[in-house]
Amino acid sequence: MELSDLPSKVQSVVQKFVNRAIERFHPLGIILVGSFTKDYHGPNSDVDIYIVVPDQDWRIRGNTWLDGIELEYFVNPVRQIEAYMEHEDGFRPITADMLATGIVLEKFDPVIDELINEAKRRLSRPLPELSGVDLELVRYSIDDLKKDLMDLSDTTSSYAYQQTLWKGIEVATQAILRHHRTYAERLKIRRQQLRKLDPKFVDLLDKISAEPLSVDAAIRLIEHVEEIIGRRPEEWELRSELKL
Repeated sequence: MELSDLPSKVQSVVQKFVNRAIERFHPLGIILVGSFTKDYHGPNSDVDIYIVVPDQDWRIRGNTWLDGIELEYFVNPVRQIEAYMEHEDGFRPITADMLATGIVLEKFDPVIDELINEAKRRLSRPLPELSGVDLELVRYSIDDLKKDLMDLSDTTSSYAYQQTLWKGIEVATQAILRHHRTYAERLKIRRQQLRKLDPKFVDLLDKISAEPLSVDAAIRLIEHVEEIIGRRPEEWELRSELKL
């Protein structure tokens, strides 16, 4: 996608903001990131702009409006961006995803290409295989949530049931993504991501949406995940290294 593919009003606002950012920050580069670069923006989406600056001892995250359009901007020196990518959650690598899928609006230094290439390299690596202690803990969480849902089956309209249900969906979703060794897309487009990985899982999710008070629908979803990653044995014991 290119800037020219966006609505003309958005293009105009972006260019105005870029001109102001250049004057204020004297950046190394400016990158359009977020929903407008992935074509899943909606009427209430803001425009996200990433501004890479020379080495500083500060960073900025801000919000502004231009011609009725909301913009969010992130101002970071190179070493901060590198630190974000090094330490961010591998399951949801936000910084790497923004840079790898962004549209370069201005580039005044080759370090911009270096950052983007590093972001793409990180995203191209599959997540570690779910195994060992991690796998058993996921199996335990899935089994525990299934039992909680069954215990709450007579109170499906209660706060406890609803919260347990949505927690179960989140844990099941993470288990599917980890099984396929891929990172999570934003919630807006996660259903499409899951559809490509496991159509049956999404069909079961849709049944829960259609029948939110059906314990059976929730249990079927969890049991589908158990078929994929395996069920927790009745008796188990884990030994692992200390985390001090």
